[in-house]
Amino acid sequence: MAQAASQGLPAMNPHSVFRSLEWVESAIWDLTGLPDAFVTLLMHCSSMSSDSENLPMHEEAALESLGYVESAGSLYDSDGPFVLKAAIKRASTDPEFASVLASLCDTYYFLRSLNVFSLSSQEFDGLVDLLQADDETDVPLYTHADAVGLINVYLDKLEYNHPGIKHYANCAMLEANIVQELDTSYELLHRLRDQLPQDGDLYMASLRSILGCARDNATIAQVIEKTRKHYEGALSIFWDAAANIIWEMYAGADDDIDTFMDEDIELFEPSSSNLKSDHAESQARMAGDGSKVVSGGADKEGQMIDLATGQTTQVAQHEAPIRCVRFVEAENSSPIIATAGWDKQLKYWDTRQQTPIGTVNLPERAYAMDCNNPLLVVATAERHVLVFDMANPTTPFETIESPLKWQTRTVSCFTKKDGYAIGSIEGRVAIQYVDPKMKDKNFSFRCHRDDSVPMKNTVYSVNSISTHPVYNTIATASNDGSFIIWDKDAKQRIKPYSKLGNPITTAAFNGDGKLYAYAFGYDWAQGYKGNVNSIKNTIMLHAVAEDDVKPKAK
Repeated sequence: MAQAASQGLPAMNPHSVFRSLEWVESAIWDLTGLPDAFVTLLMHCSSMSSDSENLPMHEEAALESLGYVESAGSLYDSDGPFVLKAAIKRASTDPEFASVLASLCDTYYFLRSLNVFSLSSQEFDGLVDLLQADDETDVPLYTHADAVGLINVYLDKLEYNHPGIKHYANCAMLEANIVQELDTSYELLHRLRDQLPQDGDLYMASLRSILGCARDNATIAQVIEKTRKHYEGALSIFWDAAANIIWEMYAGADDDIDTFMDEDIELFEPSSSNLKSDHAESQARMAGDGSKVVSGGADKEGQMIDLATGQTTQVAQHEAPIRCVRFVEAENSSPIIATAGWDKQLKYWDTRQQTPIGTVNLPERAYAMDCNNPLLVVATAERHVLVFDMANPTTPFETIESPLKWQTRTVSCFTKKDGYAIGSIEGRVAIQYVDPKMKDKNFSFRCHRDDSVPMKNTVYSVNSISTHPVYNTIATASNDGSFIIWDKDAKQRIKPYSKLGNPITTAAFNGDGKLYAYAFGYDWAQGYKGNVNSIKNTIMLHAVAEDDVKPKAK
């Protein structure tokens, strides 16, 4: 066998590659006691197709893993290592074959996972024999999805002795078809599975919705809406994490980000490297038409990114870090950018000019700002609040001291442009109206506090307030890891959401209010000692149910 193998390429039909993988796995275990070495081998073989940019590295790593057993003299009594080695070398120069090898590895990994059902050697051999090709000299057109479909028929015979194996295989077949349809990865699907409770029916229902939408060429928003229905009721706590993973699948498929995201959502980094920024942003905002993003940073510069071209231009400059940025947009006019910084200045910029078209000296450093033209509100240190009418943008319409006793963290203008909400570090929100005739409606309320421990009341910062663009209700998000929907007019809570573990640093509704994006991260509330590696910067996407943001009927 060794001589035949050395004279030319050995047969590489699916059956022979499978037997080679099986033999190598057994040899690695027997000779090294390192089962992870075989998993590494499978991973690199599969990645030769999906990560072609690093193909030489994956080839070298795969051959190195194979080398654990190839060097043993007894191996040359068999074709065991030669079939796989030849397949790896061929995949390094043949992209079509690299895809085939990846599918073979995926199928082998799936078959090995069936060991949880304690298959006998005869039963396992029966599954492998299904992959025997008529052409013994080469691998025919082969996909993992086709292989799992073929194996699935055989599993009907095994269901009686191995209850649940058919359900398991059906999930695998759906996974395979989704990977093929969306050109996504098994890693994302397995992350979705691991986020869910031990509920195979929920996972399968999610897979069926995703696959059906993929075949119907649905937009991401339609996929989210259809899949969300499976998570209603007690299972809703799992939905945000699932929705975020589903979006990643579609983002990887190069779907148009504008079909999913709209105005006024914090900038995050999708798959396109064009959207990366070199300066350390403190805040970013998207233009109403979704074409541009402006950000301000600790480098004292404001930068604008054209999402169509990826081109970045400097549009603002301060003498200290820029803390707040907003597009000030009006009908039939080009957008103006407003920036406010720790240099105690508010500046207005026309992107066609290098100098500000207006400057306002603030009483203190800017901490928060929002705009819903013609209303613009800036909150600064020492609890100052300045309200501007954009008809006269350089002169405050009103300057007040915040009704809240502690530092301001966030401000949000109402959809009706008649007022705003302020949030502070004391776990409290103030509702303020600008019309003197409505001042009697001003009030404040407590939120994001924990009094579950007797004699102890833990207060959390309100890091974000977002106004729903349709119903004028508000969402507060906090470093307690939760967000809550409120009806400010009725002075009641509509929908609380469970604490999600890490602090929420910022959040926003999209343009039609059907999605709520929020970011996990560290907000420095506990100083540098609280900045631990377990807190990772993550963007989550929550599909908003209408009943959760709509004011309750009186």
